[in-house]
Formats: sequence, structure tokens, C-alpha cells
Amino acid sequence: MMNAISLALANPLLSGAGSAGDPDRYMFFATRNRMPSGAIVTAASGTNYVCTKIVVNTPQYRTRTFRFHLSGFASTEGGNSPQETVVTGTIGTPGNSVVADAMFIRVAGVFYPCSFAGSNTVTVADQTNGAWTDELTIPDVAPESEIEIWLFYHTAVGEKVWPVYRIQKHRGERVWGAGDLATLLAFKDSPLADSTAALDTGYGTQAQPQYWGADFMVAKGDWDGRPVALVFCDSIGEARQEYSSAADMRGNLGWLRRWLDKDGGPGRIPHCLVGMPGAGSVRE
Repeated sequence: MMNAISLALANPLLSGAGSAGDPDRYMFFATRNRMPSGAIVTAASGTNYVCTKIVVNTPQYRTRTFRFHLSGFASTEGGNSPQETVVTGTIGTPGNSVVADAMFIRVAGVFYPCSFAGSNTVTVADQTNGAWTDELTIPDVAPESEIEIWLFYHTAVGEKVWPVYRIQKHRGERVWGAGDLATLLAFKDSPLADSTAALDTGYGTQAQPQYWGADFMVAKGDWDGRPVALVFCDSIGEARQEYSSAADMRGNLGWLRRWLDKDGGPGRIPHCLVGMPGAGSVRE
């Protein structure tokens, strides 16, 4: 899996269509993904169990086998960021583990359960690399489709969770909270139910909370040899001058993501961007 994480350009960026790709190679494929960074979230009574539904879009070729990664760390933002801090309970380090109770992907209305080393659940310890889901092969996902990623997780009240995603609710994304897992699982029957009001605040602004979710997302499929990019960029490239309500219908924020995902020229280029706001880009 380290090969999937350390991908650089598979081909020169403007080399054209390229040759047929390896269908058995894990490649970045999803729009919307980002590295964890921002302000950690403290679990409140009645919403310490959380479900996030993130919607990502697939490339211009079929995909079928997937793995997703949950990180146990996050970067700071602003000042001398990006950096991790080792002070328990501050930005970047919750100081506690987080339990992923269940994880599903939903394609064309069908839920497919993800597993972690054969288990439906995993506990991610603070300041660790986190956990990958096991290989999940499903019927072919059509080009330029939507995949919903449902993550159910919890901590004790007052404990903290790493920040990753602001919810793009105009694209059908949601965040729900409850005091138990069973209440959240019921939302699988009403996937467009309104988010829980206490968690759905500051929409479209920097003040909107960020919730835990998969950062690295890789897939096998009918890769056609087009470029696949791992990009180390500044905060402008990572789109931190835009917030959730500005996302296009494939979840892209900022000029660089939109350009890489443009339908035209070399075609939609699957990518993973690493970039956070701050004056310490050398640390990336």
C-alpha cells in the first residue's frame, strides 16, 4: 500500500491519453479527499456518536476494488503550520482514541460494508498512522459516478476527534449525531434526512466544523494510463480560500482541484492533494 501513498505522476501531466494502465494497481481515484487538518471537535452529550456521509466522484473509467484510510493524526493550520503538536488535547492531537463503529460505501443505492483486518470496527489511537480498510470489490462503478462514504464513530463525551471534512450539504452530504449507534444506523433508511442541527453549523464559512473521514482513497479498475497526481501544494492549491458551499457538483474547491478534474484536455486527472494554510510549507 505504500506504493499507492507515494504515487507521483504516472505520466507527464500534459502527455495526452497515454497507454493502457494496469487494472490491478491501486490508484488515487476520488474527488473531494483531503489530508486531516484544522480544529479538533469535542464530543458533546447526545452527539458523541457521529455519522458522516461524504460524497466523492469517480474518474472517467470504471472502478471496482477499493480501500480507504482513516488517520490518527491531523495537522495544524495557520502560523508555522503545517505541523503536528504533541500537546494532549490541543489542535492536531485529541489525546484519546476514536472508535470507528462501522463504515460503508453506498453506490447506486446499495450499501457495501467495509472491514478492518476482517472486523467491522477499528479503534484508531491518537498520533498513529491510523488504519486501512480491507480490499472491497463490488460490481463495476460506472465512470463519473457518485460514491457515498458513510463513517460511524464515537468517543466518550468530552473527548476529541480529528478534523477532516466540512459537510457539503448542497451535494447531499450529511452529519448526524446521537447518543448511541443504533439511532445513527437508522439514517441508512433516510439518507437525505437533515443533518443534526447541533453539528451542522457555520455552513460555507471557516467556522464550520470539520468531521472525521477517510483521507487516502484508492481503487483498482480500468485505469486508462492517464496521469494520476500526488500534489504537494500551498493552501491556495488546497482550496482553503473557499469553503463547503462553494464546491462544484463533484465536490471540488479551488482552482487547482477544478483544473485537475476538468472534463476536457487530458481529461479528469485523479489526484490527492497535500496542503494546509500556514507559513511552514517546508514541513509538508
